[in-house]
Amino acid sequence: MRVTRRPRSLTAVLTAGTLAVSACTGGGSGDATGAAPADESTLEAAKEREPAGASGTIELAGVQQTHPSGATVAVNAITVDEAGDVYVEIEALVAGRRGAQLAGRTTILEDDLGNRYEFVQPDGNRTLDFARDTQATATLAFVGPLDVDATRVTLGLNGHFRDGARPTSDTPARTTTPTFAFEGLPLPGVGLDDEAAGPDDVVGLQIPSADVQVTDAAHEGPAQVTIEVTGIEVSPSLVIVTLEARNEGDREKNLIQRPPELRVEQDGQSLGNDHPFAFEGITTEDGDVDRLTLAPGEEATASFAFRGVVPARATGLRLGFQVLQSEVDRGAPRTEERAAGNPTVVFTGLPLPDDAAAISGGDEADTGADTGADSGVDTGVDPDTDDPDA
Repeated sequence: MRVTRRPRSLTAVLTAGTLAVSACTGGGSGDATGAAPADESTLEAAKEREPAGASGTIELAGVQQTHPSGATVAVNAITVDEAGDVYVEIEALVAGRRGAQLAGRTTILEDDLGNRYEFVQPDGNRTLDFARDTQATATLAFVGPLDVDATRVTLGLNGHFRDGARPTSDTPARTTTPTFAFEGLPLPGVGLDDEAAGPDDVVGLQIPSADVQVTDAAHEGPAQVTIEVTGIEVSPSLVIVTLEARNEGDREKNLIQRPPELRVEQDGQSLGNDHPFAFEGITTEDGDVDRLTLAPGEEATASFAFRGVVPARATGLRLGFQVLQSEVDRGAPRTEERAAGNPTVVFTGLPLPDDAAAISGGDEADTGADTGADSGVDTGVDPDTDDPDA
């Protein structure tokens, strides 16, 4: 382990902007800011010197992870200046249920020889604390000189890292300090140029999405409203469920009396609150609405948006919501809908897109027993207050 002093001139650069989650369906922001540790002429001169370790800049594409909390981080470039200091350019989208500190705990840079390099906390935002719905670029600075025989480095954010990098999933979905571990990142100028971004690659944060059409997911209950789920769209931190509803009764009906709840399933079993989702709102052909109200005989198509991450081990979704408190047929028999007071509509086994696992950013460890009710609604846990880091 090398112990070095921090040069006074070594700083980290970061910029941030705020945007709505609904707009995060394309590529990165395109405004990544480098730390400019050395001008181009200096870096070119460094490439021509006698072999003395890594130098220059290598751009990367597709090096990206999404944490179960909803934060996504991409590594865009690594620069080693003539003094051997290392700069790692990242881009992040904090789009989970709350904000996140990307450097709230230990931040490491470790080379493939086991040497670690001191992280320089940026002035003004030492923990890289970003509010929800923030897309930001940051250049993380680490004190060199880099070992001349190093060829790769591992970047770790928010972990204990006593025995190397921890997997991204080792911190729970409700954390505000999500762990990221990017292992084996190539250094510039050491013969790993084939791993650099090519002319056809897109450098920067990518927000992919996938959707699936749903059939045979219809509900007809005592509330005299027919509901059918027709589609599901998954992005790294948002799930949109589209449904069609028709009021079969002779009075106006409110489709939702309380916010609907979404849960993920694994082989038919609810994963409960290990992977919580927050209801964001309803969108219809007329725009965003607070409540879906249907006149007698009226039909409507609506999309329910939920903020959260679908884990790679999930095999399906479970949607539940209560309806029609004032219109319930009090004489209707009790059913699996749990019609005591408010009929509850529960869809289980809703399919996920084939690409959902890749969008989630990788698998994660099982965090223990199911903590949610099998119904997928009314779990009794408020995820907004169940944060181990709060």
